[in-house]
Amino acid sequence: MTQAYIDTIEDIGMTEENGIITSVERRILVGGLTGATWETMSKALRDAKVPENDDRLGPGSFDDLKVVGRTVAMLSKQMAEVIVSYSIKSAGQDLSDTTGSIISGKMTASVAQKKTNLYRPEGRGEDQFITLEHTYDEEDPDYGGKVVSQTGEIDVMIPQRSYTIDGFKNTTRPWNLAKNMVGCINSSTYLGQGIHTWMCTECSWEYVERGRFLMGFTFQHNPDTWNPVAMFIDDRTDKPPLNLVLGKGLQMIKYHKAVNFTDQLGFEPRGPR
Repeated sequence: MTQAYIDTIEDIGMTEENGIITSVERRILVGGLTGATWETMSKALRDAKVPENDDRLGPGSFDDLKVVGRTVAMLSKQMAEVIVSYSIKSAGQDLSDTTGSIISGKMTASVAQKKTNLYRPEGRGEDQFITLEHTYDEEDPDYGGKVVSQTGEIDVMIPQRSYTIDGFKNTTRPWNLAKNMVGCINSSTYLGQGIHTWMCTECSWEYVERGRFLMGFTFQHNPDTWNPVAMFIDDRTDKPPLNLVLGKGLQMIKYHKAVNFTDQLGFEPRGPR
């Protein structure tokens, strides 16, 4: 019985993007076949040991080019043409690299409107209540001549910064990683900002190969922290009274789970220093 064999190998196409070779097409002629059936074409791939899925083009700079598809056409009953397509499956930063490589992301910002009774003078120091007062005319039937103080409320525009990191992550359970990240806030300083100011709002993943995924993580920053504020409201005025005691009439609610993002991800994003 004739053994299938590789007769000729030649490169017939290549794609380059941003100076990086991202795909190669290779033409392989396989001889020693008998007949022109799908079984014969399968034999051409199997017995001649034509490169198969995830085989690397290699070596050196071509090591990231891997087989992503094969097309077979019979040229005669004895010869088949196989077009093998190689593509670079991991063009991007490696989020599993623990050797100190630079891992960076992209920062964007938008403006959001927030309603609040609190403010920090010129954005510094501790939160304070917005305090208003009014002196009523002597003729006022209820508050004639009185000075009445109350808390004020404003709609303020604040920047919302988002930071996105994309890259390749070695994991077999991306869902578990997402479950431990999305909706959680930072338990320690992250990206130079204080605790509870970053929330992971998105985690995406796409299968690349066994044990390796293209993953994306998005974090949103809140300079006031992601801890919501609960206030005692005077039911006569529908506003919080002045001089509420922190921890009693005014409480910061630790609603979200706090985690160490660096520990969960296995890396700390940083750019060139």
